[in-house]
Amino acid sequence: ERLVAIKWLKETDPSEQKHIIHEIKSVANLGQKGIVTFYHHFKKDKNIYLVMEYCENGSLSDKIIRPLMPGVVLPWFEILCETLHFIHLNKIVHHDIKPDNILFSGNNEVKISDFGVANKIAGTQPYIAPELLIYSRSDATDPRVDVFALGVTLMESLTAQNPFAGKSPMEKIEIVKDRKIRTNNLPEWLQNIIYRSIDPTPELRFQSALEMAEAIKSQFAPAILDTKLIQSGKLAA
Repeated sequence: ERLVAIKWLKETDPSEQKHIIHEIKSVANLGQKGIVTFYHHFKKDKNIYLVMEYCENGSLSDKIIRPLMPGVVLPWFEILCETLHFIHLNKIVHHDIKPDNILFSGNNEVKISDFGVANKIAGTQPYIAPELLIYSRSDATDPRVDVFALGVTLMESLTAQNPFAGKSPMEKIEIVKDRKIRTNNLPEWLQNIIYRSIDPTPELRFQSALEMAEAIKSQFAPAILDTKLIQSGKLAA
């Protein structure tokens, strides 16, 4: 007696299916309202089907037909940052934050969906943090990869463009370093938040989703003056 969304997973490997269900159940058990509710799953032949909350107002991707206004977008991202921080505190890293995976419920509550690759080195190319693909850094438990993906998603929401699409990790780094992202029409403080969240060096990025949420609330991205962080960033690069 309720409308649900049923998602069919293409993955047919039993061990991978087991991992996916385990991670999704772990997230579901957190009981966080900013996460799409997972009800149960069932198996038919070799396929797994997930039964989840139906978010009738679609995805963030559906809304990015043109640049969205900061006044509309930023309250969503405060909630998304706080939700991600809560998830990270529970030792779960999403690894596939993108507009398609941010959904809106019937009463327009913003929610994060699709935890199928949680805690795995995976994701969608334009949103993957450079350190996962270069520098031989492959820590699947580092929450700063989600901060990067959320920053790219924020940038895309405000500009209706993703300059990282089809770009290599090194090209992504050059785009950020050279400030080639079209954000000139945005307030300087908001440009700083975007660039801080997508900094190619993890040590120079927001160190948590909560830091990013606080920067959005205060409309200020504090400069990094810790010389140890700066040195470690240079070494990492």
